[in-house]
Amino acid sequence: MREGADERGIRKGIILQSALNLDAQFWFIYADLKTLPDLGRALHLTLTFSL
Repeated sequence: MREGADERGIRKGIILQSALNLDAQFWFIYADLKTLPDLGRALHLTLTFSL
């Protein structure tokens, strides 16, 4: 019984971490789009971080 609860907790932690990573990448890319005059470079970064 205890093992099942631990596994669920670990899985939730991984999902949460993934969501936080995606959010951080989004804001990083958004900042690049605002600060870089070169849109091509920002789009390249976006594609790089999406993979």
